[in-house]
Amino acid sequence: MSEHKVKTTWQEGLRFIADIDGHKITMDVPERVGGTNQGTIPKPLLLAALSGCTGMDVASILQKYKVPFDSLEVDVDAPLTTTKPTTYERIEVLYSLEGPETSKEPAIKAAQRSQDQMCGVAFLLKQALRIDWTMIFNGILVYTTKLPALQS
Repeated sequence: MSEHKVKTTWQEGLRFIADIDGHKITMDVPERVGGTNQGTIPKPLLLAALSGCTGMDVASILQKYKVPFDSLEVDVDAPLTTTKPTTYERIEVLYSLEGPETSKEPAIKAAQRSQDQMCGVAFLLKQALRIDWTMIFNGILVYTTKLPALQS
């Protein structure tokens, strides 16, 4: 059986270091809440995991099918709730790709496949909240799953 393991060790104050297969991530909180701001707060690491997971999916799909692209960025935004415990209301993923026009449709399909079938992080997070995604291709909005009331 495969599994992932993370060992997190207290350093001092509110600073911890997580060890993931030898890769270290420092977590801390800002000084205003008792930390020393020497690392990220923990919650955004969920968003980083999502952006990395789906970004790797999209890049690997496009590479596998020899679909050319020049750049790929994945931005993830998640508004915080105002109630305790503070969580995310929803998650919004923005894929920004640059490349030849012929790559637009395959890029949309790759993102859709990642969100619906491949990205385990998205699957897990969708058990708790809504994830919408949008694609900007060569600077133009080409796809979104956002409900009209959520669009800004």
